[in-house]
Amino acid sequence: MKLLKIFCYISFLVTAVFLMPVFAATPIGQIDSMDDINEAVVEPWPTGVWYDDRVTGWMQQSPPGEVHEGIGSMKMAFSLWGSGNVDVEPKMVFDPTLDFSDHNNLAITLWVWSDRSGSRFREIILYDNDNPPHNGRYIVHPPDSNGWTKIVANMNAFSWYNEGSETPISPDDANWGSIKSMGLFSSCSDGETNRDIYLDDLRLEAAQVAISEATIVNADRVFSPITVDGNAADWAALDDSDIVDFDLATVNSPSQGNLHVKYQLAWDPNYLYILVKEQPGDLLAKEANQVGAYAQQWSLDDRFGGDAYYDALTLYFDFTNIRPILGSREGISLWLFLGLNSKEKPDVMMAWTNAVWGRHQSAAVNNGMARTSGTLGHRITEAKIKWSDLDTAISEWLLPDGGLAAAIKPGYIFGCNPRLNDFEKSAAWNSPTTERGTAWLNGKLWDWQGTPNATGIYAKDVRLVCSAADLTGDCDVNFEDYAQFAEKWYNSGCNNINIFCNGADIVIDGVVDAIDLAELSDEWLSE
Repeated sequence: MKLLKIFCYISFLVTAVFLMPVFAATPIGQIDSMDDINEAVVEPWPTGVWYDDRVTGWMQQSPPGEVHEGIGSMKMAFSLWGSGNVDVEPKMVFDPTLDFSDHNNLAITLWVWSDRSGSRFREIILYDNDNPPHNGRYIVHPPDSNGWTKIVANMNAFSWYNEGSETPISPDDANWGSIKSMGLFSSCSDGETNRDIYLDDLRLEAAQVAISEATIVNADRVFSPITVDGNAADWAALDDSDIVDFDLATVNSPSQGNLHVKYQLAWDPNYLYILVKEQPGDLLAKEANQVGAYAQQWSLDDRFGGDAYYDALTLYFDFTNIRPILGSREGISLWLFLGLNSKEKPDVMMAWTNAVWGRHQSAAVNNGMARTSGTLGHRITEAKIKWSDLDTAISEWLLPDGGLAAAIKPGYIFGCNPRLNDFEKSAAWNSPTTERGTAWLNGKLWDWQGTPNATGIYAKDVRLVCSAADLTGDCDVNFEDYAQFAEKWYNSGCNNINIFCNGADIVIDGVVDAIDLAELSDEWLSE
């Protein structure tokens, strides 16, 4: 049996090496069918094994009654004992190395089959041939249903690092012309047996723009600067700033928390403004207190750095809006933490930038400010951050072309997913009395549980507007907007790819119809 395993291992690598010269010359097509070896056990190549758990191995066979294509697929058989987690990352070695120089126009695709939530395919990892090497990581969002799911990993959405480092680097620093290997990373996390995953048909294809299911949240244009003082009166006239209602007690898979807030955003050419208003219900609170200063200390008792102690709304921004998961470390432009407090504390905001955890980045909020007010159950946090500060503090590959200074105008859309913290009774994360009510809109917390991705139904995208009916972006609703609207009348299939029918789908429901016309008319008549 041992000789058979060695033979299958060598056969797999030989197959990969044999195929690679073909696709080095023609970088569009099948990399591996994954059905060359059928029902053969192959030793795994684990990246790490935790808590004494084990993986039995790899087999080439299809799940019963389900074959994606061909005669088989690659099976990852997780058979565990004990408790904890196990990771496995088989690697394909490319000889000669592959040339992905046209990476902005390419995607790696793969079919994945799974019927259980305890194990899942997590990442595609590329390794270049530099010395020292770099690795690029694409985090795969959990599938919405069982069975076969096609993974499309656009290469411009990979996050790159120096090998062994957790600090991201520019994708331009990767040696795209010489990719030496590819890892297919999966794991099982609940200590149960027979948690299998199947992989099939690994290919290179043209990059794809996904049709987004994200909710579009309008942020209204401010013509008189908002005074950040914890008083929400300045926001009364901002009719086109949509209000997001986030109640921890009602999200899917709810955690223990009951914090409930409503928040909205506004903008002008200099600042992004944010208003957070607590709703009644959370009458026991751990209130934010000197958060920015605390975060700089990075207390050893708080491995999540400042934000994990307090009731707060945290907003994860992706200003390029191309990342597969907005909320994981990879690809985050800005993580803005806004604490709630009833004692009018001024220092309840901190910022982490460039996908780097654990240090308050004061440069990102140098000209910003936050103020609190209200009473417990009715707390208010009002904040602003300066666009030019973000251009300075955020790496250019995590910003739109030309930076935010060029992008900030009506019609600009970026990712902004919310997470609520509701921590009470004890400051210790592992205390049995701690209320760990921390979750995204889908009720999950950790990225491997399924944080909102850039295009999924739980994602929130912010669109800058002067008014929702201002289609031309000149901050005036007139005949020019009507003419642009009329060109798209009764169009359907409006989505992010066609910019929601060039803005004519005002209410963002996929079609241009009488509902949109009513919105246009109301805005026009109110001028």
